[in-house]
Amino acid sequence: MAGSNDSTHLTHIKKLEEAHNFAVWQKQCYNIMLQKKQAKPIKVKGVKPENMEQDDWDELNELACSTIELSQSRPALQ
Repeated sequence: MAGSNDSTHLTHIKKLEEAHNFAVWQKQCYNIMLQKKQAKPIKVKGVKPENMEQDDWDELNELACSTIELSQSRPALQ
């Protein structure tokens, strides 16, 4: 699928801790998602491209959400 299973990229950024480091975290997390080929859900603002299968989109979206959640100091509350 579109993305690396290697989570070592996430160890190189400071995790999100409330709002005080959001701007730096956001840029670093986005760049990691670009490297892992997971940024499409953000680029297209959550709208599935017409030329993409639903299963592929769902998997890519889950990977992107996982990368974001793993880069936070505490898990996001659902």
